[in-house]
Amino acid sequence: MIRLVRLVTYYLLGVISIICVSVFTQYISTIGIPESPEYFEQLYDFFVSLFKPESWIYIKDGSASGAPMMEIMWPAFIYSTQILVGALALGFGVAIFFALGSTFLPKLVLRPIKRILDLLESIPDMIVATLLQVLAIAIFKATGITIFEVASFKEKANLAPIITLAILPAVSMFKILQVMIEEEFLKVYVTFVKSKGISKFNILIKHIIKKIMPISFNHMKIIIWGALSSQFIIERIFNVHGLTYFLLDAFKPMMVFVTLMLIFTPFYFFFQLIDFWLKEEKTLSYETRTSDWRPSSIAVGIKMSRENIVFTIKSINL
Repeated sequence: MIRLVRLVTYYLLGVISIICVSVFTQYISTIGIPESPEYFEQLYDFFVSLFKPESWIYIKDGSASGAPMMEIMWPAFIYSTQILVGALALGFGVAIFFALGSTFLPKLVLRPIKRILDLLESIPDMIVATLLQVLAIAIFKATGITIFEVASFKEKANLAPIITLAILPAVSMFKILQVMIEEEFLKVYVTFVKSKGISKFNILIKHIIKKIMPISFNHMKIIIWGALSSQFIIERIFNVHGLTYFLLDAFKPMMVFVTLMLIFTPFYFFFQLIDFWLKEEKTLSYETRTSDWRPSSIAVGIKMSRENIVFTIKSINL
């Protein structure tokens, strides 16, 4: 019950923050205008307008007619979500695959790979997107084959925005995983497991991945928010008619509010669900270890402890 109350409370605080930010954009534009309303006056007016049906109408700047807000914004949200989820899946998948594979590479090979990734991470998304568009156009001129849409016109551009957006998550996640895997291999329990004759691959799959995944998730949250900020630029470059397009097309407090709510709500509950699952896994693991400590297993525990001490002494002597 306490968790539910905390979940709802934090969500409501997030909604209140979004309302304040939505009005702040309009307030900045009215600074310096004579007799312009104060911030809190605009905040109150906007809060009241949220409960009026006529406020939930999308009206393009310079247009007299409008359409229901969610009829316009929901398909745009789905389109943007497809690009973001596709980019994150591609980026994290590539990062995990290469991070696990790099464990078996010699340092002589791994060192130049890290330098290349550092260089790739420093290249702005705008340059990457432009290079992809130039490459697609050059291939089309040479062969007549369209490898992907360079911008959304009659057909939606999906592959190019996903590839561009996936670079940052892939490089960042690879570097984080690679460092954590290297640190785990230096720990005492890994040395002990190696002494039992278990292969490096089995240690990586059965022990290390299980150890680093909860920590990796905390880094994933930061990477996801970074990818979201990059997506606004990428959508403009590829003319994607997603949330960014309609937000800038009618930049009003209501549009800012709806856009931020569509982004905040699913990610908030997704992150909370994963945090809850990780805490349950940690609690279950602790309960399993304590329940296994029965009188019948004390002798086994003493024997394992003695073996650990002997192994440590031998390692020091070596």
